Amino acid sequence: MTPKQLHYLTTLLLKQKKEIEKQVENPPIAWSNELSAYDNHPADIASETYEMDKERTLYDHQKRILQQIIKSLQQINKGNYGICCICKKEIPFERLAIIPYTNQCISCAENIKVAGPLDTRRHSAMKTPLNPDIELKQEIEIIQKLQSYGSSDNMQDILGMEVYEDIYEQYDSQKEEDPLEQISNEDYKKQLYD
Repeated sequence: MTPKQLHYLTTLLLKQKKEIEKQVENPPIAWSNELSAYDNHPADIASETYEMDKERTLYDHQKRILQQIIKSLQQINKGNYGICCICKKEIPFERLAIIPYTNQCISCAENIKVAGPLDTRRHSAMKTPLNPDIELKQEIEIIQKLQSYGSSDNMQDILGMEVYEDIYEQYDSQKEEDPLEQISNEDYKKQLYD
């Protein structure tokens, strides 16, 4: 890379850094200004939640790019800018002119894209392999905890019941009677003041 190209990329990085710093100056607001969401329709709340999540994701993305730009500027000062972090070959100027904060050549980036970014990050970041038995055990425990809170099963969801009369009988036999339902109208009227 020529000194003129390096100067161009440094200027480009500094310009992008300044723009992104303005964008991430104010983090997105967590919730709306309303005191209560009680009177809002669930679809409105879902839309608002989606928009807040989108803003947070874009904000986080810009912060990651800012970190990459700062790292690239540090690499320029150290003299090791423009070297692929995977294959250790020089990244072509044409690629850096488009994405000046990249740390991968195009062939390594494509290999990661094919392999899947989560897989490569997981394997490079972890010292020990994953133990799928532990993950499965944790998932089963979580499901069991959630199921302990009950479900939305209705009478027709009870297994082994095909005739509705059987379902109603089984359902009624499981219900406990409320003592208030035992009070007759006359007993209730006696409790009222004249």
